[in-house]
Amino acid sequence: MKLCILEDEKQHREMLIHMLQRWERENQHALFIDSYTSGEELMEKEEWNYHVIFLDIQLEAMNGMETARMLRERGYQNDLIFLTAFREYVFEGYEVQALNYLLKPVEYEKLALCMNYLKEKMQVEYFTYRYRNEMAQIPFRSILYFSSSNHSTDIVTADRTYKQAEPFKSIRKRLPKQFIQCHRTIMVNMYHVMKLQGKEIFLTNREQLPVSVTYLENIRNAFLRHLTLEGDGHSDSPSS
Repeated sequence: MKLCILEDEKQHREMLIHMLQRWERENQHALFIDSYTSGEELMEKEEWNYHVIFLDIQLEAMNGMETARMLRERGYQNDLIFLTAFREYVFEGYEVQALNYLLKPVEYEKLALCMNYLKEKMQVEYFTYRYRNEMAQIPFRSILYFSSSNHSTDIVTADRTYKQAEPFKSIRKRLPKQFIQCHRTIMVNMYHVMKLQGKEIFLTNREQLPVSVTYLENIRNAFLRHLTLEGDGHSDSPSS
């Protein structure tokens, strides 16, 4: 897992790295950690291939929230976790889809909950796609949704749509639990759901999907579990 820490206070930066290394040892899950002391320094990179970026909100020039907005504008789609000493900043993170906030000084137990969630979310699981002479392994995490298309199934990712000559009903039975049925013909990946409004789901790629009355309550419950990080086997949620 590749991580980035944006923190200008040496004490807090070194403490966070130490706790991440402890989590790495306890979970036997390798971490590669980069650290920066300013938003400007981080934005000088050409790409940000990190699975998660920890951002201190209070920085000298470009603060953590401004840096987060710029990262999103330039295409960073993975997780953001804010570091702050003040609870009043918590609600600002919604516009940049922050995964969570950690109050400083960071508590190991709360950090571990976030890391456990990320580890499970990023497990390498693939859907095996076959069509005529083409075969591919598509990571489940990159699939937005599956949709019925006559006697075949569309597999929709942010980059392209694959068509598999297999009935939707058959595929639906073997999908991992982050895929929830929202419509008679659609199974949506809850990791890509940004908002539920009325009978519509808004995805990370700005696409909107319908929600049938039959599945509305189930979708609401699944979305609430996802927001509190209690879904997919979590009994506790990281809190700030």
